[in-house]
Amino acid sequence: MQNLLGFSRDTRFEAFVARLSESNMINGCLIEYHPDWLSTWIIRQTLGDGALEYSYDRLFDPFSRSFRWGLYDVILNDIATATQDPDPDWLPPQPLWDIIVGMTGKLFSESAVKSEKIPPFIVKVLVDPVNPAADIQARGAHRLERQRILTIAQSAPFMVVVLNRPRAELQSAVVTTSPALKGGYELAHTSKGTLGGILCNKSDGRKYLLTCAHVTLGQKLTAITPGGTVALDPPAHESELMDNPVPGCSPKHPKCVTNDVDVALIDVTSENWTNEIEGLGTVTAIHYLASLSVNNSVYSHGAGTGKIRSWAMHGFSVWREFVVNGVNYCYRDLIHYNSQSTLPVAAPIARALSYVPQNGDSGAWLCRRLGSSQNAFCGMHIGSDGVNGYAITADAIKVWAALPSIDLELETF
Repeated sequence: MQNLLGFSRDTRFEAFVARLSESNMINGCLIEYHPDWLSTWIIRQTLGDGALEYSYDRLFDPFSRSFRWGLYDVILNDIATATQDPDPDWLPPQPLWDIIVGMTGKLFSESAVKSEKIPPFIVKVLVDPVNPAADIQARGAHRLERQRILTIAQSAPFMVVVLNRPRAELQSAVVTTSPALKGGYELAHTSKGTLGGILCNKSDGRKYLLTCAHVTLGQKLTAITPGGTVALDPPAHESELMDNPVPGCSPKHPKCVTNDVDVALIDVTSENWTNEIEGLGTVTAIHYLASLSVNNSVYSHGAGTGKIRSWAMHGFSVWREFVVNGVNYCYRDLIHYNSQSTLPVAAPIARALSYVPQNGDSGAWLCRRLGSSQNAFCGMHIGSDGVNGYAITADAIKVWAALPSIDLELETF
């Protein structure tokens, strides 16, 4: 993930984001490795350069999509165990690279492609879909603004696609008069979320339960466990959630307000807690962005889902807008992920078996397996858009907790 983060700080990318700041219908910007470039890199790492020569004339044959069907779908699973990001300085053979770049629809000059100036990242600009109930004038204005965004995308010195995508939703859930007991760690008051896990402060050993600030909202919660309910104190520390007064703009807009974290810490030192996550085992380490790679397998246990889910890290979200009860919140520097099949099946079948996070999953930790019963905490789920799940990084939580007003050095125990 470190390379994606680095690209988001590149001056060329920041200039591109600044040009988007005048729009009022952009609700997110994601950075990912181009999927076909990533496939070629994985195959080269796994099988050597000769495999790319075999794959070249079959790559875009609809009857033998080597990177999407059959044998290679199994090979691509190898990246799940990678310990470092792919190398963005490597490019596949020139004919293959020309095709990959051309598949985005961008009109790069031949010299730009051959001089290897185009990075293997693909930027996804997410725009509001047109409102079906809008009148002709509003539809026309939407079409013109989308065309302006497309023009900016075409002029960028990297690969860009513009996608219609509704705003994401923060995934706390409204509690009914009788909350369901699902055998997980559920947190409830007027809304429902997930008890992510427990970390301790290095200096004094105090234990803190982590969940989302949009779940706690400064109130006392009840933890619902298979063994009964536990009344908890209000959060000892809680990040302030600020709504965005200018929805649909980029963070470069002078009036745009963004959130770096969405975290609440509840002191549970006096309670009987362990460092275990239901169904996953103990959390014995913290993995930051520098040790994460795209397609890494991560796992979560959300109270809304009620079971262990396996996810694949997909990319880095420079910013993403979420909406709750008509109020817009803009978050930056998130990781996004989606479901991954554990079966060696072709991609179309895997998509049919896909799943998404559910309301009530907010606060669930994303963990990487270190062994049969040990895990590393790497992020905390906040919401979904029906395609991707989104999480605050462990890095952002660490920085926030170390602020002078909080002064905590959180670690596992």
